[in-house]
Amino acid sequence: MNHSEFIKFEAGIDDFVGDLKSELKQNALQLTKVSVPQCLASYRVANTKCDAHLRLVLMGYPEGGAIARVSWLGVKGQERTCCYVNDVFEAVTLKANGRWAKSKRNPRESCMRELACLLEERQR
Repeated sequence: MNHSEFIKFEAGIDDFVGDLKSELKQNALQLTKVSVPQCLASYRVANTKCDAHLRLVLMGYPEGGAIARVSWLGVKGQERTCCYVNDVFEAVTLKANGRWAKSKRNPRESCMRELACLLEERQR
């Protein structure tokens, strides 16, 4: 995606979200902007059997610190979340008290496991 394509997409966000807010309001629901998530990085795995994107989406969090969602996006639009990581790329999980805590999961292993699941789904 080049810069002008990005600008065009970004320009449509306000209209899209505005329409969505109106629709939700009719159902007594509200959409509130809580942060500005950004795709920190996107990588593509491509060969004859696989076409998937690894995405790291940075999420703002009120308690401070950065949390990123690491996920695979498949060719059919399915997304498989591998894990959430902190700023030193340790896996973290959201606890019942609303705080993020270090997890025993290994982010690399989680990514490989979810990619394998994505590839299995594609073969079905």
